Amino acid sequence: MIRGEGNPRIAMLSMLISVLLNVILAPIFIFVFHWGMKGAALATVLSQAVSAVWVLAYFSQRRPACSVSTPQFPPRLVDLPRHLRDRLAALRSCNWPPAPCRAF
Repeated sequence: MIRGEGNPRIAMLSMLISVLLNVILAPIFIFVFHWGMKGAALATVLSQAVSAVWVLAYFSQRRPACSVSTPQFPPRLVDLPRHLRDRLAALRSCNWPPAPCRAF
C-alpha cells in the first residue's frame, strides 16, 4: 500500500528493516543462544513485528490514501460464509489446487 501511495522508498525501507533485522537476529539466536530452528523462527517473527510497527507508525502519522477504520474490525461472523465463498472462487479461477503433473 505504501508503494501504491507513491512512496517506494518508505516501502523499500520497511522491507529492509525486516530483512536486516532478521539477518542480524537469526545468527545470534541460532549460534549464540543455541536455539536452532526455534531461534530462526523467532528472529523472523520479531523482525516482521518490528517492520509492522514501522508501517503502522507510518500510517498513523500521515493521511494515507487508503485507510482502515476500526468499525471494520473485528469481522462479523455473519459475513464469514460470503468471504469464504469469494476466496474459494478466486482460488478456483487460478486453477487451485493444481492438477497433478503427469509428465512421466
